[in-house]
Amino acid sequence: MIEAAIAENPGEVDFYVNKSMSVWGTIRPEFVERASLGYPSQLVRLKALTFAQVLMKYGVPYHLKIYIEGADLLCLEGLMDQPDRPSCIY
Repeated sequence: MIEAAIAENPGEVDFYVNKSMSVWGTIRPEFVERASLGYPSQLVRLKALTFAQVLMKYGVPYHLKIYIEGADLLCLEGLMDQPDRPSCIY
C-alpha cells in the first residue's frame, strides 16, 4: 500500500474525505458535490504521486483495477508511455 494520492503532478494535493463514509474520498472537488450523497467532506492535504512514478518504482502490474473516484483516467494516461501493459484492466 502506498500512502499517497494519484494526481496529475507530484507533491501535495487536496483530498476530500467523506465524514459519513470513511472509505470514500476524492481529489476532485466537482466529484464531491456529485457523489457525496449530501454528506459533508473534510479537506486534508496528502502526498501526491503520478501513476507513472508508481509504475517506475514498482513496475507494471499483471492485472490493474482502477477505482479512484473521479481520477481514474490518470492511471490510463500513466500507462501511455509504458512499453508493457497490464493483461487486464478493470
